[in-house]
Amino acid sequence: MEATGYEWCYILLAWAQTVTGHLDGPCSRVCVDRRQRTPPSQQPSALANRLTDGDVSRLADNINNFFHSISADLPVFDHNCVAQLLYDIDDFPVDLVIEPCSVEYKLANINVCKSPGPDQTQNWFLRDFSVYLAEPVCCIFNTSLRTGIFPQLWKQANVIPIPKVQPPGSIESDLWAISLTSTSSKILESYIGNWIMNCILPTFDIKQFGAIRGRSTTHALVDMLHIWHKALDQSRLARVMFVDFSKAFDRVDHTAVINNLTELAIPGLVVTGNQKLNLYKHINSY
Repeated sequence: MEATGYEWCYILLAWAQTVTGHLDGPCSRVCVDRRQRTPPSQQPSALANRLTDGDVSRLADNINNFFHSISADLPVFDHNCVAQLLYDIDDFPVDLVIEPCSVEYKLANINVCKSPGPDQTQNWFLRDFSVYLAEPVCCIFNTSLRTGIFPQLWKQANVIPIPKVQPPGSIESDLWAISLTSTSSKILESYIGNWIMNCILPTFDIKQFGAIRGRSTTHALVDMLHIWHKALDQSRLARVMFVDFSKAFDRVDHTAVINNLTELAIPGLVVTGNQKLNLYKHINSY
């Protein structure tokens, strides 16, 4: 009997863990060397000595509690806001939404020096064996999209505290929370992100420079300088106010995001060519 998408998922992970446990990839050697060169000030024990009298376990609890407190007061995601959008698709086509050649291209271009997620599937393994992994990974992706179920393992993440300064002296102001998710999860997210971006891009303000491919802070600075110089050339005042949202990405209200997508007329049924996908059902699972 042919394996289903989720059976392929477990087969792939078991194979990857077996292979990566016995093969020494080039990137793994780089990571080992990098850890050996880590300054003592970056080690957890150094920060623990300053904040928790050398108790590393208590330091870990304090860091975890602080990261959790950042968004603890946000309302829980309201599944009712998408309940009316979670209809089934009876005429879902047999053809795959995502083609294996597209998955192979993304796997072959993975940055092998980035850390893996909780599944411990090394990036060099996904890249070097992209030709062989494209078919099963593509099957997992399409099964997830077709059923509207995001794999539970890919929702997990390793949260790593990264120092902003050396040496860090405070948990609240000197540590970044870096979330390491599965590489396969990020590839699947990239497809959904591209579909959403194609829908909402025409609604963006012409002065929107962030989070858009081909635009950057350099374009924003050029635009601002043009406005200021133009005002000064006309003997007018140029007043500037800068606003910084603290922990902006960590405090996103997911219910508000879904409501904004519906207000922007993002269709619950995304049509890409002759393929159909219940986008909100998949987002609700995620």
